[in-house]
Order: sequence, then C-alpha cells, then structure tokens
Amino acid sequence: MSEWEVEIMSEPPEELLPQAVAYFRSHPGFKRLLDGLAEKYCKLGRLGGVVALEDLSHEEQTTLEAFFRRPLPGKQLRFPAGQFGRLLAETRFDGLDPVALLAAWRGGELVTRQERRDCAEQARQMELRQLLAEFPAPTCQAWLQAALDKEPDTRLVQRALVTDRDFARNMAAALRALTNLPERYQRLPVFARNICGDPHGLDMDRGAGKLFLEGLRFLRVRAGGNIGEASALSAVEERNELLYHFKLLRDDLLNFATCFGFAAYAGNGQEISYWRMASEAQAPLNVPLREIARVTALGPCAGPSEFLPERSRYDVFIVENSGVFSALLDEGASFQPLLICLHGQFKLASWALLDRLARSGAVFHYSGDFDPEGLQMAEKLLLRYPDRVRLWHMTEADYWLACPAAPLDEARLQKLASIRTPELSHLAGVIAEKRSAAYQEGILELLAQDIKRPLSASK
Repeated sequence: MSEWEVEIMSEPPEELLPQAVAYFRSHPGFKRLLDGLAEKYCKLGRLGGVVALEDLSHEEQTTLEAFFRRPLPGKQLRFPAGQFGRLLAETRFDGLDPVALLAAWRGGELVTRQERRDCAEQARQMELRQLLAEFPAPTCQAWLQAALDKEPDTRLVQRALVTDRDFARNMAAALRALTNLPERYQRLPVFARNICGDPHGLDMDRGAGKLFLEGLRFLRVRAGGNIGEASALSAVEERNELLYHFKLLRDDLLNFATCFGFAAYAGNGQEISYWRMASEAQAPLNVPLREIARVTALGPCAGPSEFLPERSRYDVFIVENSGVFSALLDEGASFQPLLICLHGQFKLASWALLDRLARSGAVFHYSGDFDPEGLQMAEKLLLRYPDRVRLWHMTEADYWLACPAAPLDEARLQKLASIRTPELSHLAGVIAEKRSAAYQEGILELLAQDIKRPLSASK
C-alpha cells in the first residue's frame, strides 16, 4: 500500500496532527506548496484561489506528483487551494482539518488579513479612548468622539492613526494645544514652545502641527464656520487665516498690508496716531499683521478723530497692483482717498485689515487685472463680503478699453473656467474667447478720476 493510500485510522485526528506536520517537514518538496496555501488562507480567510509555483525543482516535482497521483506538466504548478482538503482526505491523514495542519506547519495560528485588520482597529479605538480619558476639555472630547465615530471631517486623524508611528505623542500635543488656545493674539512659535517645549513643535510639516490644524478646522466648522468662505482661499491662505481665527499668528512682521488714508482705533477707543500722521504726510503704510491685530475699528482719516463705533458707510478703493496703487496716490493723495493694494495676492494681513474695515462700515470697490488671476481675486472678495464689494471698472467695456494684447496659455485659460460668480462669469467668457489679458494700467485714467470724487457707498 502506498504511503498516500487511505488506511483505517487507529488514532484520533488530534494525535495525527504532529505526525502529519513531521511528515510534511521531512519532505522539503512540500514547503513552497504549503507556504502558498497558508498565505492564501491568511489573505482570503478560507482555502481559495490558486497557488502558483514556478521553476519546480526535481525534488518538488517528484514529491508533488506522488501527492497528486498524477504527472505534472513541465516545471510549473497551478494548484486550486480548495482541493487541498480533498487530497488530504485520500491519505492516511484523513480526518485532519487542513487549516489546522497549515497552522501547525507555520508554527501557530493562521491569522487572516481581516483578523489582523480587526485587531489593528481595536488597538486604534483603544488609543482614542485613552486620549478621551486623558483630555476632558469639551473641544477635545468633541473631536475625539468624532474620530471614534469615523466622521468624514476626521479623515486626517484616521489616516494618522494608521501611518504615524508617533500618533499618540503627536495627537497628545495637538490636544494640549486645543485645551490651551490663547485668549489674546500670540505668535505660533511662542505658543508651540509653551505646549511642546519646542518652538517648531506645531509647524505645519510636523505630525503634531498637522493634527493641530485639523483640530482647529474641526472646531471652526462645528462652531458654524463658513465653509464657502474658506473654499475661496488657497491652502496657505486658509491655513494662516484658520490660525488667526484662533488668535495664533505665524508671521506678524513680514506679513503686511499696504494702505493709505485711514484712521485706526484700538480696543479702548483710543486712536492709533501714526495711521493719521502717515495720511497727513501723504505717505502710504505697509502695516504688519501685529499692528493690524491691535486695531478694532477703522475709518477715513478725513473724518473726525474721535472713535465712532457706528460709522456711516464709506468707500474704500482696492487695487491689485502696486504700480497702479502708487500712480493713484500720485494723482489723489491730497484728496486722501482710502486705498488698499493687494500686491497680486491675498496675505493674511490684507484679510485682517479688510475684516476690520467691513465691520467699520466700509464698502469695497475692487479693480484688478483682466486676467484669470485678477478675476479669481475679485471672486474671492465677492464670496467673502457679498454685501460689501462693488466691482470697479471690471466690465467688458473696460476690458476693451484696456486694450487686451497679452496672450493667455491653456493653463491660465483653464482658470477662467472656474469663475462662477454671476458678476464675473460674462467677463471671464469674453477673456477666454479673446485669449488675451489686459491690465489695470490701461484704464488708469478712469480709476484716477473716481478717487477724486466720492462714490456712493450705497450703490
């Protein structure tokens, strides 16, 4: 009788298991097949799929042909894993559970991929629950519970739980920061030093910094933050403004706004004198964010010097380019127009200044270049201050007066397709059809005429 033919068993299956393991290990030709079967089980949670072996050795081919009781075609094997139990039942090891045999072959239990995932998930849940117990502040509790519930706005936390080896330490730092948010404006490096012992501990390229920013975003959204407003900003702008919303400043010196003609007031109603002095000297101001943070209200320098908490509406002219700003100042400094220059982009200081102006009664008249970037900036203003912004010489007629001649490549033309606001969509279509940009300098005389005579802030 062949060693693979069925015999009447005199031992129970559990006593056959060590004998079977010893036998298979004594025949090296089985190793790759049994390893492949074990891997299939771990991957699928069952004996399924096909085990593929290439370049069979002479020993493997001889051993496996005896087991299968048939010759193998060439040096390759494609073996359906589900047949292993049937073949085993035709041997003297009939009655053995094939999975138990494979587990013993591997020296322990076979852990399926799903079981590993379940175990890892339990560990992650335990980690979050430990943090819940450690950080009782309501802000932390809300964020951690949302992470436990796998809510959509906690995706970064879910990802960090899987990929960040230092998740517990980084998340704890982020939670300490959320627990101790400042009540007055504070520079981020100073805040990070107090929280982490490292001024760079909450930098945006650090694990703790990324989680902290995500926590702030979660808190702002749950508190009713304007999602549409945030979507109008670039990633850098959104990040800086988010920190600023929670009284944290990344850079309060090099981040500045350029303006002319304003009087500024501090929290006690006291006028901040150098703003008025600059206007009277017909000098523009590059005001750093740290100084704008002191301001609670603004108004026309040409108005009364005393603090007026409820001003009438007044006109503020905003231009995109510094050259246009300077030319307008040359034309109208003696009229003390209220001017702001954005320098081709929105800095946090500009947003901080505009927010204070909007609260103080300002109506914004914005003029930008007739190109994709100029229209995108105009749209950001319209989305953020929908009842405060008036487009200033940004019509189709103004575009033709500015003499469009600068060709636009395909990448820039694609930006025009993103313009959705009704006030700008027609102009965007005209520029796209012409495939040429025009610039503010082409309508400088029209802009200069307007700043010399008051516009109606109510129209």
